[in-house]
Amino acid sequence: NLYCFVLNDPLIRIDLYGLESAFWNQCFDYSKQASFGAMHGLGKGAMGIASGVSDTGFWITSPARYAYHSLRGEGSVMNDFHSHQQSLHQLQSFGENALQRAFPADRNSLMFQSFQTVAETSTMAATFTALARPLVQKGISWAGANMMRVPLEETRIQNLELNRFHQAANNLSEVGQNNIRVLRGWAKSKGWEKLPNSAGAPETWGNFNQSKNKFDWRLKIKPEASFREGLQVDSNIPRASARFEEGLYINPFTGETGGTGIGGHIPLERLYYK
Repeated sequence: NLYCFVLNDPLIRIDLYGLESAFWNQCFDYSKQASFGAMHGLGKGAMGIASGVSDTGFWITSPARYAYHSLRGEGSVMNDFHSHQQSLHQLQSFGENALQRAFPADRNSLMFQSFQTVAETSTMAATFTALARPLVQKGISWAGANMMRVPLEETRIQNLELNRFHQAANNLSEVGQNNIRVLRGWAKSKGWEKLPNSAGAPETWGNFNQSKNKFDWRLKIKPEASFREGLQVDSNIPRASARFEEGLYINPFTGETGGTGIGGHIPLERLYYK
């Protein structure tokens, strides 16, 4: 090969003195600086992690340090911190010198600086991810379990309480269930509001009286029969009560108005419409 001395490119390269090619030397130097930069970066990353752990340990023990200095009456936590920082700086300088002795590199080389930065950042990021991932997973699991526990328990209790009303309504015949629907529609047509029924009590409709600061009921739906002593006979059946005001009752199915005998105990299991 007649042009080996110019790397087989005689139109661009010349070799006036027959010296060794600088191309391969330059490639070798780039590779060397990149490798050494990576090693330096790994070492600096490890030292950075150690410094972070050491700082965390220092601040965790700072209350004990404060108590110690208070009892002794000398020194302070800030003096300890300055000493701590000086120790870390000396340790870092020792580590960098040890790396330079083990991997003598040109610290001004762009290749060295680039690979050192990448390796250092990657080391710290990988370590942080490995340490933080299980903590984050445990935190998410704990938060999910505790955030969901209260709503689930509240929903379970609420369902148990509301089931008393709904189960009684579901136990009615189709006639009784249809009558409940009719009564609800009638109450809505009057513009009345349904009182929250978190305890599974009779379903109550009416309006809030601002002047008296109380809820004036206008319709009560009681799908569960009552058997307490002292109640009227009409209370022993599923029933409803409807009124326009105190003393003026109405039967929404027939339109009759009057006393409690008209709208005080309206049977739910009666067929009012054919």
